[in-house]
Amino acid sequence: MQNLLSGDVSWLNASAVILLMLPIVKLLSSLYFEKHKINLKKLEIAQSVLSGNLNKPSIKQRYLTEQIFTSIYKYRFSYNEINVLLKYINPSQAFDLYVKAGHFLELSNKMNSFRLNKHYWHISTRYFSVYPHNWYLMLRYFVCGFIGVIVWIMGFNLLSKNDFVNGLFNDWGYMPVCYWVFLAFVGGIGFFAFAFKSIALVGGINKAFTFIDMSDKSLK
Repeated sequence: MQNLLSGDVSWLNASAVILLMLPIVKLLSSLYFEKHKINLKKLEIAQSVLSGNLNKPSIKQRYLTEQIFTSIYKYRFSYNEINVLLKYINPSQAFDLYVKAGHFLELSNKMNSFRLNKHYWHISTRYFSVYPHNWYLMLRYFVCGFIGVIVWIMGFNLLSKNDFVNGLFNDWGYMPVCYWVFLAFVGGIGFFAFAFKSIALVGGINKAFTFIDMSDKSLK
């Protein structure tokens, strides 16, 4: 009898979980399809905007085109960048690569193609490719992160002094200490931000070289 009751309780629990999950699943699916509809609507608007003269666009056309593509890809494009990317054999792949590699790319002087914004070493063999700039970014990430930790430790050590904490708001003589604590925390945040930006860029140079190879094939 006890086994039967425990079995019923288990089924009831499972049923309750399923019933609770159904609205969540329905909400997630509706959000997904709604997002898909919004993206389709954006593409329809983009198509109508781009149907005009792309070489001599109006200010309104430039603005709408930039806003639409920025909204779709969550990356700030200029009209000239969009105009060139649309000329690629595979524009979707070109846009995806450019979003990941844009930090290392720039438009040419004639505004009709892309190039690397400076020289980057690229060691390529038959079986693999090596990009030393990735090593530099990794080194910059660890160095800046380490310095940020050290700076924050120094700030916490200053804050841990009882005489400083007790007299912080009562004695103007402690203002120089406040100043250094402030600089320590702000400086630590700056080093951490630089470190995270460095690690976020790792791998982008690979995409940039792939993008340039794609440009050579598409923009002849």
